Amino acid sequence: MVSRPGLALAGSLMLSLLSPGAMAGPYPALYAFGDSLSDAGNDYILSSGTIPASPPYSDGRFSNGPVWVQDLSQALGLGTLTPSLHGGTDFAYGDAQTGTTPVHTADQLDLPT
Repeated sequence: MVSRPGLALAGSLMLSLLSPGAMAGPYPALYAFGDSLSDAGNDYILSSGTIPASPPYSDGRFSNGPVWVQDLSQALGLGTLTPSLHGGTDFAYGDAQTGTTPVHTADQLDLPT
């Protein structure tokens, strides 16, 4: 004899097989904002190559390899995520802070469209 939870599970499984699957569209771009965990080289460019120190860090990142958003960009088929100061879409900066005011508008950047 089939119990009610078992019957509910079987019914849910059958309904899920009948429903069309969701298809994700291609991603046109990946924008990254954050601190050193996502910085692909903006601090390095601003500091003329002195921050972060190498070694132990490499290629202008606060890591000895690609930061996670660079790996994600590759996995999504978007190529290498580059720093915004080199025309890329990674707007993260090492040691980024939120500041003491709720809204700071003096140095805002327009995102490319």
